[in-house]
Amino acid sequence: MSQVLQALNDAFQRMSPREQRLAMATGLVLVVGAVFLIVRGAIGRIDQLDAQIAQMQDNIINANRLLTRKSLIESQYAQVASQHSSAWTEAEIYDRLRGEIYRLAQKNPPPLQPDGTAAEITNEGGELVKIPTLRQGTLDEGGEGYREYSIPLRIPGTTFEDLIDYIERLQGSPQSLRIDSLDLQRDPLTRNVSANLQLTRTVVDGEAAVDASEGIAIAEIPDDTEGMEINLSDWSGEGCVLNGGGTALRAESTEAGGRFYMERALPAGETFEMILDANASGPGRLAIGDADADREFEGAAELLTAADGPQRYRLRFTVPGDSGRTTVRFPCITLGEKGAKLQIEKLVVRSV
Repeated sequence: MSQVLQALNDAFQRMSPREQRLAMATGLVLVVGAVFLIVRGAIGRIDQLDAQIAQMQDNIINANRLLTRKSLIESQYAQVASQHSSAWTEAEIYDRLRGEIYRLAQKNPPPLQPDGTAAEITNEGGELVKIPTLRQGTLDEGGEGYREYSIPLRIPGTTFEDLIDYIERLQGSPQSLRIDSLDLQRDPLTRNVSANLQLTRTVVDGEAAVDASEGIAIAEIPDDTEGMEINLSDWSGEGCVLNGGGTALRAESTEAGGRFYMERALPAGETFEMILDANASGPGRLAIGDADADREFEGAAELLTAADGPQRYRLRFTVPGDSGRTTVRFPCITLGEKGAKLQIEKLVVRSV
């Protein structure tokens, strides 16, 4: 090695000053190029490791979200699974489906027993919609592990609101009901509508062994749950300015006591829960109330507090009335001071 260095030194000494400067410049370029290649390779490797770390972090977050949802999904599945059995005959499936159709047609549907059947099909509260005599349906073996029982259903003249309420009940039934077709007719001389439905129940082969003792009424809302779509045209304001959209809404009060609210027609007698993530700059009041009577529901109000970040508020309310729909203001927010600001980060409403 020393002989090689000595030979290079002798060759360098024999060069003219101009050649020496050129050789030094060439060597410097080679050194800079080598350092550049090494640094670029190191940066590429670091970027690759950063991408792997980010992917692992995403996997951990997704796994944590799945674990958060696990208990909620299991309890919901348990309620549906209790309505299934591979031992049921076609007549038993029809009998249970018939009972569910008539139960949901009541203004105040009778509660379900632990096995998923109703203690009674009708009650003294009257009918939401009238269901004529049901025809026998057809059983389709479907695919592996499930069967489908389809039945035609005719609903004679009723109000459009009551019909929509009944359809919502069918879709929310724990018996896994599906509306395959819907045909509406309206008499031009009245506001009543009639409907023809093709209703299908999916029956899973095998009973689930999931413990259904835990209800879902108090299940937590996962932080990644998407909020309601916010459309400014759905909101009204008095003494405040509104702007925003998507899942966020911003409000600024132009006077003390300015308020804003959203109105919706909800099924009478149903219980709902509202979860609101909001960031307020000053004191205020969050409430839910009857739009027609311009009053708050008892127990459905909470004071807003100023904080550095969004705070979570949770209210539960029962829509007044025995049938049809009632117009409800949810939420109705009052800002206590002029110039006070509030931003809604997320709004979730669910039936309990």
